[in-house]
Amino acid sequence: MDKKVPDLPQHAIEFARNGQIIEAVKATREHTGLSLKEAKDAVDAFVKNPLGESISGKRASATSDQDIPYAAILALEEGRLIDAIKAMRETHGLELKITVERYLEEHPELHARYKAASSASFQRTLKKGVTALVFIGLVVLGYMYLTGQM
Repeated sequence: MDKKVPDLPQHAIEFARNGQIIEAVKATREHTGLSLKEAKDAVDAFVKNPLGESISGKRASATSDQDIPYAAILALEEGRLIDAIKAMRETHGLELKITVERYLEEHPELHARYKAASSASFQRTLKKGVTALVFIGLVVLGYMYLTGQM
């Protein structure tokens, strides 16, 4: 038996898409007058199924689009695998690293975006590390020069 989920206001949808669930719940409550639980359930339903498709009678598959929360997809598009896994855990209450990886395998366009974002993130981190090491080296050389150890 499916319950009708109330439509979310547009600003609540934007909050939910950005992973700001608390703000989405607040906006939903303000716009619809729902109780806290009803608003939270409506936002959760949107996050689990952002297209609003009926999932009744559907075979439950751990890698179907409806079982991957929107927050996890957003995290993958930004190259944040750990955050995607956390979103899956919050939604399903399980450790679902394998499910996320399988989902990536089944969606090559998302997998390509994940790889590109992940690589860019690694390069930024590496660049920051090298910059920090160069800075520390210059500080040490300056100290050695000023103290006459050079």
